[in-house]
Amino acid sequence: MTERTVSTATITTIEPARIILRLCKHWGHKFPVSYDDTQGRIELPLGLCLLTAGDGKLTARLEGVSGADMARFEEVVAPGIGGASLHELPWVSSASLACSGSRNWPRRCNQCRRRGRP
Repeated sequence: MTERTVSTATITTIEPARIILRLCKHWGHKFPVSYDDTQGRIELPLGLCLLTAGDGKLTARLEGVSGADMARFEEVVAPGIGGASLHELPWVSSASLACSGSRNWPRRCNQCRRRGRP
């Protein structure tokens, strides 16, 4: 069994099921996906993206394939999740066990970009 590098992010949102549906439909045109109202699974070239809806929150778990560039993986997934919820994502990596936080994250959601927020 190959060990995967894992990053997770949890955001507060009133519509986690809508975000799961939108992301899975978006990526479903190119990649294998499965989803329902409480979870989504997207098989991307960089690894597996698992989305889980909770009470007022959405958790994204990225399981990178061997040798995956996890920073790039986070950059690929974050705009779809962060833009939909108007939040930057605080990824926590199993490799470093450190939160990248909003100050270090290089991208902003579209709403923040339009409003000129850092």
